[in-house]
Amino acid sequence: MGRHCAVTLLLALLLGGVGRAAPVASPSPSTELILHVDATTTIALVLLTSSGACTLVNSNSNAAAIDLGQASLSAATSCASYSSGRTYQLSTSLNAEATCTGTCTNWNLTARLNSAAQTGTTWFVGTSNLTTSDQTIGSNLAYGAVQNGPIQLTVNTSSAPTGALQQAITITASANGASATASATLNLEEINQPGISILLAADASGAPVSGGAFNATLNFGTVAAAGSLPIGVTRPNVTASSFTVATIVDIDVEKSGGFSSSNYTMRAALAAATPSGLTYRADGVTLTTSPQTITSTGSYNTDQPYTLDIVISTAAPGSGGPTVGSLLSDTIDFTATAN
Repeated sequence: MGRHCAVTLLLALLLGGVGRAAPVASPSPSTELILHVDATTTIALVLLTSSGACTLVNSNSNAAAIDLGQASLSAATSCASYSSGRTYQLSTSLNAEATCTGTCTNWNLTARLNSAAQTGTTWFVGTSNLTTSDQTIGSNLAYGAVQNGPIQLTVNTSSAPTGALQQAITITASANGASATASATLNLEEINQPGISILLAADASGAPVSGGAFNATLNFGTVAAAGSLPIGVTRPNVTASSFTVATIVDIDVEKSGGFSSSNYTMRAALAAATPSGLTYRADGVTLTTSPQTITSTGSYNTDQPYTLDIVISTAAPGSGGPTVGSLLSDTIDFTATAN
C-alpha cells in the first residue's frame, strides 16, 4: 500500500557583475513633497493546537494539518473522540487567532472545502456541514483572542473508500469595517480501516514550508555561488563549474491500527524534467522523473528529516546553465510504501 505527497521547490538565481562608476551630477534645487497616506488595515490568521485535542502539524502557522489516525465501524486508534452506530465519527477541536493592524473592530470566520468531500464522508467545523462554498463559523470575534471550535468527520463505511481520507479546508478571517481578509489552509487526514498516511512538515533547521501538509511549497529564496543565503538554506559545495544549495524537510509516515508493517520504503520522483543546469537530490540520491528509492527502512510515526539539495551549474544560459534572475520551480513527488 502506498501513499504520496508533493513538495514544490522555488528558486531564484542572482548573477553579480562589475560596473563602471557613474559621474557625480550637480545638485538640483530642492523640492518639498508632502504625502498624505491613508492608514491601511491588514489582518493575519494562524491555526493553533487546542489543549487536549489532536496535535497540529505546523501549529501557529497558516498552513497546518491534523492526522486523525485510523478508525472503522468497530474501533479507533486516534487522537480524536470516537463514536459509532450506523456510521462512525471522529471529533477534535482547533484554535484560530486573528491579529490586526490599522482600523480594527472585529472579524468574522468562514470555512469551506477546497474540493468536494470524498464519497461517504462529511466534514464539520463548528456546527456547519462544510461544502465548497464558504460557511459562517463565527461572527464579530475579538482580535488577539484565541477562538476554539470543534472539527468532526463522519464516515459512512458502506460507501466511503478504504484507505486515506484526505481533505483540505480553507479557513478565512474577514475584517469588519475594512476590506481585509486572511486565509489559512487546514489539511485533514484519516485512515478508514488500517493503513498508512504521509505528511510534510518544516524542519527546525530547514527553510519554511507553506501551503499544506500533503502538497507543500518549500522556498529556497534567492541564491548564488557566494554571499549570504536565506534562513534554513546552506551551501555545502562550490566548484569551478557548479555550486550546491541544500535544506531539510521533515516527512512523517503514520501507521494506523493493526496494519502489519515494520517500516516503509520512501521513493521520490520529479514531476517533470528539470530546467537546464539544475540537478535535484534527496538524501544524496539524484532524482529523475522515475521514482528513486531514498530509504527502504523508514520509521513510522516520527518526523524523518530528508535533505533536499540542488546542484546549480555556473555555465552561461544557453551553454548549459540555468536562466539567471528568474524564478525557477520544480515539484518532487514523495511516495511511501509499506514493507
